[in-house]
Amino acid sequence: MTKAEVLEQVRASLGAWNTGDIETIVSTPGISNNDGIGFGWRGRAARLGETQEFQAETIRPFFARVESYRIVDEEIDATVDSDFGFAWGVFTEEIKMPGEALQRVDVRFTTVFKKESDGLRQVFFHRDAQRFDEAPE
Repeated sequence: MTKAEVLEQVRASLGAWNTGDIETIVSTPGISNNDGIGFGWRGRAARLGETQEFQAETIRPFFARVESYRIVDEEIDATVDSDFGFAWGVFTEEIKMPGEALQRVDVRFTTVFKKESDGLRQVFFHRDAQRFDEAPE
């Protein structure tokens, strides 16, 4: 595993959301689907290990409601140690609901991949949305 492979996997995962292709979203290992243990988009179904089709059914209503949704890769870095790849950074979610102004949310993330015979498997992730350069009020 190389740093480039880890970065490619993260960008593929983010890019899946930009296509709106739900099947790609739930089948691409990375920060945008339900592999691994951690914090972020972790509904009951994901914690219980539901099928990809079940996960897809939970995402479809979101895409049916939004006028547009996009993830912008702001800052991503990675390192590799043996069979593990670590990625971290910030991306911006841009969400436009019908009749509302475009909303932008900065999201900080960390994810860990393990190299397996069929590719990279996400084993941990964390995401949170906040203003990173300002002190809490």
